[in-house]
Amino acid sequence: GVQIYANVLPSSRSVRIGTPATAFASIVNDGTATAANCTIVPTTEVPAAFTFQRTDPETNMAVGVQGQPANVPAGGAETFVIGLTPSAAINSQEVQFAFDCANSDPAPSVVGLNSLLLSASATNEADIIAIVASSTNDGIALVPGPSGLGFFTVAGINIGNGRSVVVQPVANPGVPVGLSICETTGTPDGSCLSAPGASQRTTFLPNDVKTYTVFVQGNGTPIPMDLANSRVTVRFTTADGVVRGATSIAVQTGAPGSLLALQ
Repeated sequence: GVQIYANVLPSSRSVRIGTPATAFASIVNDGTATAANCTIVPTTEVPAAFTFQRTDPETNMAVGVQGQPANVPAGGAETFVIGLTPSAAINSQEVQFAFDCANSDPAPSVVGLNSLLLSASATNEADIIAIVASSTNDGIALVPGPSGLGFFTVAGINIGNGRSVVVQPVANPGVPVGLSICETTGTPDGSCLSAPGASQRTTFLPNDVKTYTVFVQGNGTPIPMDLANSRVTVRFTTADGVVRGATSIAVQTGAPGSLLALQ
């Protein structure tokens, strides 16, 4: 059979109207047969023209014909570049996609994992490309025990205009954690520049790179593995209330002391 999964990176873009918001996508075939004629189609209505095209995974350069379906071998993956060119203003719209093949069910849709948070404005705004990392390097922030304190790190680069930005971690509804964030030195020790708080305000100049640590405090309730729903998103929001960058990670309870074992 064929079972496909998909992801999108980065998970947000903020562009000027008429400028393509591009991201990279991949389709992974976890089945035993080739996934045939795989395509990508937005399922969220937004005022934007959509394109997709295969890429060379070694160079990320586009190859083949735009909009051409691709086959994904069993146990393999295919990579793509996707583009959304807005024709009107879009304020922090989560665009979801159908990753589908002729002989498979669509890939499971998970906001923050294979969606794109899209903003578009009449002027050039901040466009913060953010990535997240955990101590386990598996896309999961581990909380050591139901009342333990876990953490993950975030790095962002602003490829747009300079703006004042509020950086804030937000848990999905029902995820039993408390969250705090600090901006860090970015050096190997990753020291906080100030005391952690619910959010951090910063001026993100063009080409600025900033790093953060997010602390995840359990409240006594275990968090089972649920990659789609047990998630924390870090949002970069400008004064107009529009999210100009975002990245997310799953959270899960691990064995008490599990983080110490990784050090």
